[in-house]
Amino acid sequence: AMSVNPEKKIVDSEAVINNARGREKTMLRELFEGPNSEGDVIPKPVLWRAKAMQCEGVGEDWVSILQRQVSSLVSDEEMEGAAEKFPINTPQTKEEYYYRRIFDQNFPEMD
Repeated sequence: AMSVNPEKKIVDSEAVINNARGREKTMLRELFEGPNSEGDVIPKPVLWRAKAMQCEGVGEDWVSILQRQVSSLVSDEEMEGAAEKFPINTPQTKEEYYYRRIFDQNFPEMD
């Protein structure tokens, strides 16, 4: 990934709107253009369509499930004291607080 010209990794907002070259994962999509060894082809509308979020791809809103679960693991009192505990890049949600707490437990003094 580091040997790839960074300009080739930049997403073109026009390309995203038009489902064209320059949208996210262009280099990967280009690998699948044209027929494979058996002559099969991925239709262009499928190959260049917008990327679905993971929760859309699996048909379950796992993001909401995760947020609900994490919300029960961080108290309102902890959130109220978040700015004092984490003065740099203070968590704004219980989910952020939860991940920050895990990070700090594993990498203390890494602010």
